[in-house]
Amino acid sequence: MAVPGVGVLGGRGDDLTEGSNGDLVLARIGARKGWPVSNEVREKVLATAIALLDHPDAHKRLLACRAIILADSLNVRREATQSQEQMAILTLAQDRLRQALSDPVVRRQLLALSESQTRENTPPTTPDP
Repeated sequence: MAVPGVGVLGGRGDDLTEGSNGDLVLARIGARKGWPVSNEVREKVLATAIALLDHPDAHKRLLACRAIILADSLNVRREATQSQEQMAILTLAQDRLRQALSDPVVRRQLLALSESQTRENTPPTTPDP
């Protein structure tokens, strides 16, 4: 809920374009430190930073560029972390499978299961007339 005269991040304007440069700095610091922010606010801040790329104040343009670059780097880092987590899960599953297959009892059970599945999925043969 917007409060008149208070910016998205607590500054003077109704949004970052009218707020102080401190709002942009605060947005950058919050992103860098991983402060919890809803997706709605994150999208609003990024949209505002993109809009500021055409602002007449060069300092605001620079702060907007830095905020956009930081957001992009956070996305790259988040994607890398997700990939590492997925790789760790796959490696663990692979280790468990290797361990299970090293047990002769498990191998015999898998062979029996495979043979039963093959028999169930093989259509009956009919003799030629």
